[in-house]
Amino acid sequence: MRGGTLLVGVVALGLGIAYGPQLIEKLPAPVSGFLTRLGGDEDVVATLVTSVHKMNDLSVFGAQLYSIVKTPHEGLIDALDTTTWVIVPGSVRYVVNLSTLDRGNFNWDAKTRTLVVVVPDPVPTEANIDGARARVLVDGVDLATGDERERILQKSLAVARDDIGRKAREAFFMGSAREAGRAALQGNFAAPLVAAGLNPNVTVRFRSEALLKG
Repeated sequence: MRGGTLLVGVVALGLGIAYGPQLIEKLPAPVSGFLTRLGGDEDVVATLVTSVHKMNDLSVFGAQLYSIVKTPHEGLIDALDTTTWVIVPGSVRYVVNLSTLDRGNFNWDAKTRTLVVVVPDPVPTEANIDGARARVLVDGVDLATGDERERILQKSLAVARDDIGRKAREAFFMGSAREAGRAALQGNFAAPLVAAGLNPNVTVRFRSEALLKG
């Protein structure tokens, strides 16, 4: 039996969940009270730093991926050659780590009520493979034993997990995660300020974008 080749089909699902009201509810009492007194002379940035640390890793996007692993097997004669196809579904979440943000990541202009925040780029979590829903198709006369079929399945699942992990880092998915993350984070950062009646203009930049801008 030779090593298999891998084809991958993918379907992306944007999560983009804004946590605005939930963020405010999770704030410690001193910060919640501070928001009600927030004015031009108060430290807006310190309040935001405190609030975003409560979110830690924020899930901003998800992708469902389907890997098709091909495993050929040569029989004693051509008529006994077989090819096993294993279709493996998997999923990946993309998270933004907000726990590392400090004052330097926030630029607040009180006069224009404009907030610019530089955050880490989204990163994919480890691929989650759904082996229970994997489908096995055999092209040819299937003479393999149960143990051999199980070995092929387990090897295919491992190959699919690695490949889905690589696929999740491709430009299309990373770009989709950034756009979904931007929308979610703008709402999150705006929520405490909106609650204080500031009606801010919020711009979110990821570190990779900030570096390109110099």
